Amino acid sequence: MKEKFAQMIIRNDSLVQAPNDIISGYARGYYTVIQFMNNSSVPVTTININAKEGSYAPAVPMQQYLTELKTTNKRILSANYIDSRIEISLRRPNLLKNVPETVTEILDEVWNYLSRNGYISCCGLCGKEEASLSLCSVQGRAHYICPDCGTQNEQILNAAREEESRRPINYVTGIVGAFVGVLIGVILWIVFYQMGFIAGIAGAVMMICSFKGFELLGGRINIAGIIICIVLDFVAVYFAHNISVAVSMMQEVEEYSFSTAYQSISFFIEYSSEFAEAYWHDLIMGYALAAIGIIPSLVNYIKGAQAQYEYKKLS
Repeated sequence: MKEKFAQMIIRNDSLVQAPNDIISGYARGYYTVIQFMNNSSVPVTTININAKEGSYAPAVPMQQYLTELKTTNKRILSANYIDSRIEISLRRPNLLKNVPETVTEILDEVWNYLSRNGYISCCGLCGKEEASLSLCSVQGRAHYICPDCGTQNEQILNAAREEESRRPINYVTGIVGAFVGVLIGVILWIVFYQMGFIAGIAGAVMMICSFKGFELLGGRINIAGIIICIVLDFVAVYFAHNISVAVSMMQEVEEYSFSTAYQSISFFIEYSSEFAEAYWHDLIMGYALAAIGIIPSLVNYIKGAQAQYEYKKLS
C-alpha cells in the first residue's frame, strides 16, 4: 500500500504500516489489523478487530450486526465473528485512491458499534483480556494474539507441515490429474481462439487446473510435481494452438476434415510465408501471454502453499 494512501487510513489513530501490506495497532480501544491480500485472483482487503462482550449484552448481537453491515455495503465479501475477533473481507476498489475511504468507512462504523455496546479488546483467538498481545502471521493472516495462542498455533502448524511432508506422492496418478487439468485449459484456449482472442488467462487456468489435478490424484504436490505441471502446460499451449488453427482451417475450407487440416499445418508453414508469419506470430504471442498469466499465478500458488503452514511474529 502506497504511503500516502496508508496515511489516509491511519489518520490520527494509533496505527502503523509495517510490514508494507499490513496496517495495525491499538486504535479506538481495540487491536485492529488491516491487511491487503494480493495473492488472489481478486485483490482483497481484510479487517480484523479483536473484541468480546463486556459486562452487558449488546443491543444487536454481533453476528446479526455484521450480517446487516454486509447487506448495506456491497463491497463487503464476508463479515463474520470468529473466536474473539471480527473478520471482514472487502473487494478492493479498482482505483487505489478509493481504498482509504472504503476502509475507513467500515472501520469507523465497526469501532462505533463496539464502543456503544461495551465490547472490550482481547486476544483474537482465546479471548484473554489482559494478555500481552503480539502481531503474528498465522497461515498468511495477521492477528493480534497472546503468547500462549502463538505457541499453540506454531506447534500445530509445524506438526501439520511435518505430517504433510511425510505423505507419499503417486507421480503416475498425479500426472494423470495434471493432464486432465491441462485439458480444461486447452479447451478454453480453443474457444477463445475461435472468438478471435489469444487469451493468456487460458494459460493461467491451465496451470491452476494442472496443479490442482496433480495434487488431488497424486496425494500432494512438490517441486518435482510443479516442474512436471509447468512442462505439461507449455507443451499443451503448442497443441492447443495447432488444434485452434486446424479448427479455423476447417471453417474456411469445407472439404477439410480435422485430421486433414491438422496435418496440413506444417505444409502451409513451409510453402506459405503469409500463413507461416501468422502462425508463428500467434504461437509466440500465445506463449508470451501464457507466461504473463502463468508466472503470477505460480508465484501466488507457491506463496499460498507456504502460508498454509506459516507462523511468524510480525511485531
